[in-house]
Amino acid sequence: MRPHVLKSVRDLAALSAAAANLSTKEELFRFLSNLGDDYARNKDAWRTLDLGQFLTAVQGHIKDTDIKDDEPRWRTIAKALLAASMRR
Repeated sequence: MRPHVLKSVRDLAALSAAAANLSTKEELFRFLSNLGDDYARNKDAWRTLDLGQFLTAVQGHIKDTDIKDDEPRWRTIAKALLAASMRR
């Protein structure tokens, strides 16, 4: 008999809220740590599986997104990284 294995589910709402509200370097550091934890738990759910794909997705998000000049840069970086994890 196989033990019951719970599949982890990405908490995109929490990650999105964190990306949308962070404003300091320390909050970006914490966000990156959480994004790394999400990748470790949910690697199969990420649409970008290697660094090259991920960086291309970050570039695509930045190119396709209207970035507000008054938004903190830490927040812009966090949003781009999160979006890249969901983009092919």
